[in-house]
Amino acid sequence: MSGIFAKFQPRYAEQNVITFPVSPDKKPAIKHWQKVGLEGSAKLAEKFSDVDSFGFPLGPRSGLTILDVDTKDKSVLHEAQSRYGETPYVVETGGGFHAYYRYSGERRHIRPWGPDLPIDVLGNGYAVGAPSIAAKGQYEIIHGTLADLSNLPPLHRVFFCFFAASLSQPK
Repeated sequence: MSGIFAKFQPRYAEQNVITFPVSPDKKPAIKHWQKVGLEGSAKLAEKFSDVDSFGFPLGPRSGLTILDVDTKDKSVLHEAQSRYGETPYVVETGGGFHAYYRYSGERRHIRPWGPDLPIDVLGNGYAVGAPSIAAKGQYEIIHGTLADLSNLPPLHRVFFCFFAASLSQPK
């Protein structure tokens, strides 16, 4: 029987997203995961065929940025999307939600709106992909499909529109 990584690696590869195995505690199961390409990812799926969790790089290699909402409170997810824009692809994680956006040069920003709003911007590093099983639970797509990964909005769309509009207002 194949694990989740072996089953989903080809599906993510169809979207040009490189994947690699991770342990249930979300740590890469290989060294140098940053250097893996699509072909290497396919070989890893064969070698780690029984693994039930996987990750993928964020940023320019995948074209993905994630808003990491570190609470199960859906109102915080809605707040995040009101600040950064709606996205067609959202994953429920063991501890909250991941809202996916097209990478547009973002870096990693932990709690950019302050310590009281548990939202992080993940524009580099890696993330765990759905439907991985991690120590805190299974990652589950709750909005959209993997096909949506090729047509995501940029993260700053709403912010920049609001900011640009505020600059053009007479004072």
